[in-house]
Parts: sequence; C-alpha cells; structure tokens
Amino acid sequence: MLHDLGDGRSMYSFVDLLAETPAGWLIVDHKSSTRRKSAWCDEALQHAGQLEAYHDALVAAGRDVAACYIHFAVTGGLVEVKLSHAV
Repeated sequence: MLHDLGDGRSMYSFVDLLAETPAGWLIVDHKSSTRRKSAWCDEALQHAGQLEAYHDALVAAGRDVAACYIHFAVTGGLVEVKLSHAV
C-alpha cells in the first residue's frame, strides 16, 4: 500500500489482512508477541499509529473502514483498536 501522508512524505507498507464486509473493510495486523492476555490491550495501543496509517490510506482511496484489529497470533487473541478520528 502506498499512501501520501500530505506533508511531503509517503508511506509504503503491507497490511497483513484486509477483509471486505458489507459494513466496510476490516484491517487486521498480526503480531507475534508472547505477552499474556492481560497485556494485550496495552500492546495493541502501541500499534495504533500503524493501524491509523492503514485506515487513512483506505479512506483516501474511497473505502469505508469498519474496524481495526491487532491479532496476537502466538497467544491466540484479537483486540479491536478504536481510532479517535474514525467514525
């Protein structure tokens, strides 16, 4: 995904998983963390900027985003990250 950040910089990255739903796109980023479930929310928030960049790139491309998630692949969990500017 290539996205102009609007300040002269561009971001190029790969989204781990995009799934189109009737409500909009789901963004899922896989993490290989081995932290316990009690630490998932804090760790997921550390990656909010990455999810926000993916969100903004999709919105700029005219796509609706339904939700953003961090998937803890090793420990088997999924945490939704609510972005402050997302509707």
